[in-house]
Amino acid sequence: MSKLISLIALVAIFSSIFVPFSLSAATGGTVALEIIANTTSRVGEAIDITVRAVDKDKKTVTGYRGSVIFNTDNIWDTVPAPGKTVVFTADDNGEKKFSKALIFKKSGKQKIYVSDVSDDIMGEATIMVDAAAVTQPTLDESVTIITPENNTKIAADMLMVSGKTRKNSKITLLLNGQDAGTVVSDDSGIFTKNLTWLTQEANILVANLIDGTNTIIATSPEIRFGRILAPATTYGVTILPATTLEMSAPLEIIIDATPGLSEISVSLDGSILITTEASPGKYSIKTVAPQKSGVYAMKISQKDSLGQSKTTDSPTALTVTEKLMAPTVSPTFKNVRTTTVWSRVVFDFSVDNAPLDLTSFKIAYGKNADSLSQEVTTLAMDKIASKTNSGGYTWYVDNVPPDTYTFKIFGRTASGTLISALVSEPIVATVGKDSCTIGNVSGLTVATDTSKSVISWAALSGAISYNLYRVSAAGDYSIFQNTKDPTYTLYLSSGAVTYENFVVKALCDTSTESKEYSSMSRVQSGPGMVAIIVIISAIFGALLMRRRSI
Repeated sequence: MSKLISLIALVAIFSSIFVPFSLSAATGGTVALEIIANTTSRVGEAIDITVRAVDKDKKTVTGYRGSVIFNTDNIWDTVPAPGKTVVFTADDNGEKKFSKALIFKKSGKQKIYVSDVSDDIMGEATIMVDAAAVTQPTLDESVTIITPENNTKIAADMLMVSGKTRKNSKITLLLNGQDAGTVVSDDSGIFTKNLTWLTQEANILVANLIDGTNTIIATSPEIRFGRILAPATTYGVTILPATTLEMSAPLEIIIDATPGLSEISVSLDGSILITTEASPGKYSIKTVAPQKSGVYAMKISQKDSLGQSKTTDSPTALTVTEKLMAPTVSPTFKNVRTTTVWSRVVFDFSVDNAPLDLTSFKIAYGKNADSLSQEVTTLAMDKIASKTNSGGYTWYVDNVPPDTYTFKIFGRTASGTLISALVSEPIVATVGKDSCTIGNVSGLTVATDTSKSVISWAALSGAISYNLYRVSAAGDYSIFQNTKDPTYTLYLSSGAVTYENFVVKALCDTSTESKEYSSMSRVQSGPGMVAIIVIISAIFGALLMRRRSI
């Protein structure tokens, strides 16, 4: 028994001694990153490197899932994924190859480093880099295009270019004097590049060999080849935004056809519309629909670079309908608010759907709505902009004797004519003490989900708060809640579904409300929660009525 205890103690001691560090799940037992690459290279030569995660026995850790980053001693060198991390995935099995990804820009002994971004795991390799070749072409520095052959013709609009030069080197291609892309040769010096969207009938192709300093050190002979153009063909016609439009509506015609045609035109309602090729094979023209209703067929005319023309019927027709007249919207005053300071009554208001000939306003007033015997006229609208109501207007009536008056606001044209369609509702204000008036609340909406009902309404300029009233089945109005925001939330309790009717008035001070109630809204409520809120509202109502009586 004593021997067994001693053995267990010995195992515990060795276990504590031989666990020098822990590795994350991503590294999976990896202790180093091994770089595999050629031991020699040349300045500017692109070479392959392979990074392998190994354990303490130098065996590949196939479960390595770390992220690595590369660097060298020279910031001008090209490394795999410069400035970015590279993630090892399950498909890599602990080993990842980077083809033509390392280029040294200096000669001599150069080092490439790789390190795990999360754990203390790294690796490096030393490569002897020969000096760059001279910038003048030599017999060893040449580049040749294998395909296409000189003075041949192709029938497609794409071409696979192949050639031969020194191994692992950069080549740039020029097609008709324009950059056609860059490619790197493999270990045998072979390079290939796919060129697309060949639109010219006659073409010249050249390949340049580039050294590590981006200098051209060799140029291939010119390869001249032609393209047999496909016959002009229309594949489809699209009308945007729709094939049915109102008279004179803007539209765009898009034609899918053979790329590189010298001209495509559309015949519509007796007009010839010349398109432009926005992208290869996409021709478009913007115009407007005819001014008469009906169905309009179109014809498509095409002309290729050889001057051959063809006209076909469009598979798509345009349908033009009568223009729908927008409903007439009457101009109205909104957010009307008055503030009385002794003998002055200040008006703040806005106008919805203002008539084009509206230039100013007249404010008429008297002892009642049928006797508006006195009036004032405002300045031009651009001179009476409200400082508190964005897009609104402010004016005043001064030296009004103390009494209660009814006011109306009228719209005026530049000639002084009143606009009959733009007249405010009667506004009652008391002059001789500080007071205010405010417009009626509108736009009540109710949104209900499983837990609450939210009552919302349009905010009124000048409102300091809003009174929410509950309307009983008998038609009695009682204050339910006061809120500063144009919204109120009723949280539903469990039990049978019930409904309550609510209306709203705005307040421009602590006691002055809108003249009229808002439209009534039927709101779903829960019996338990409503009972609690009614008790609170009753207390609030008693306090408010007490304040009004003071």
